[in-house]
Amino acid sequence: MLIPGRPWSLGERLFAGTGVLWTLGTAGYGLWRAYFGYTKYGPAAAALWPRPYLLASALGALLTLAYAFPRWRRARALWRLTPQGISPGPRQPIIPWKEVQGLVTDFAPHHQRLHLLTAKGRWQITPVPQAIRQALSYLQVQLYPHLAARWRQTWEQGQAIPLGRWLAWPNGMQIGRRHIPWQEMQRLHLAQGHLVIELAHRSFRQPVHRVPNAALFIRWLYQEGHP
Repeated sequence: MLIPGRPWSLGERLFAGTGVLWTLGTAGYGLWRAYFGYTKYGPAAAALWPRPYLLASALGALLTLAYAFPRWRRARALWRLTPQGISPGPRQPIIPWKEVQGLVTDFAPHHQRLHLLTAKGRWQITPVPQAIRQALSYLQVQLYPHLAARWRQTWEQGQAIPLGRWLAWPNGMQIGRRHIPWQEMQRLHLAQGHLVIELAHRSFRQPVHRVPNAALFIRWLYQEGHP
């Protein structure tokens, strides 16, 4: 399965184009100032007059490059998803699914991103909008068996599973200094981009983009008989 990167949006093209025009415009005006100063007042004026404009042009070039380069790489990305693992490109080595530590969803009105957490770092996947749901479904199917086995082993060892700012223990959820037994929870679910714990008289929530594997953990938790 191949997931193409999201192309440049109109706003990104306009912003980068403005940076290019600024860079070329200030550089051109600086060169004209150098020519004018040289022809009218000599080499000293030619060296001094264009300096602010050439510096502004260099700064514009650096900022435009810093903005455009990661978006150019994102647009050229072609993620390869296979039953064996995931690769950030056709010629890149495959990262086995068992080495992927987490999946983070970051869906907002102005962007849709997936983040894979591995021992080598964080990988951002920004596919075309038409492919993101398909990519998310495929990733969840491949990652769930490995994560479920890891979570089960963690609880068997009496340790906690981190969920963003919370800790999931075998006997309940720890939120700050408060421990909430599973039997006191009415529901654990996703709502409006948040992971939500509902109790009888109050609820707790945190943004889902800060909680790796939120949807998969809820699925596993209910299969384990909680809450």
